[in-house]
Amino acid sequence: MASDHPALPPQALVELNIALPTHGKWIIQQSNALVIHHAPNGYGLMFKDLRLAGLQALADFLHTARP
Repeated sequence: MASDHPALPPQALVELNIALPTHGKWIIQQSNALVIHHAPNGYGLMFKDLRLAGLQALADFLHTARP
């Protein structure tokens, strides 16, 4: 699969933003992470500070994104 964006190198700092509709409003959960590894199908991230709300938002996002 070709990519339109450059690969992130290991040890790159990234910011993950997830926007989820909650009670009719969009709530943005934000977290910082460190790229641990890169594979053809994605990245391995280590989160610096992931609060419970952010973890729940990420879990909900990943659950709904499954094929």
